[in-house]
Amino acid sequence: MLISKFGKLDIMHNNVGMKLTVRVMIPSRYGSIVAMASICGRIGSVALQTYMSSKHNIVELVRNAVVDLGPLRIRVNIVSPYE
Repeated sequence: MLISKFGKLDIMHNNVGMKLTVRVMIPSRYGSIVAMASICGRIGSVALQTYMSSKHNIVELVRNAVVDLGPLRIRVNIVSPYE
């Protein structure tokens, strides 16, 4: 797997999921996770309800991950471009 080939995991772009990645980062107490959201995760619009709901869920996932993983020295950041 990745760890056996490269030795450690430094950063993960959270485009698919982070459950397995976090399992690798927790023992080393090191790493960074970057999640992609959107400004739509923070504002409302009738026309984009489903999209906005999914982006809001990413924002909340990151907020909770910061609380859980921060003490383990694992950074979790979010990029929210304006669309």
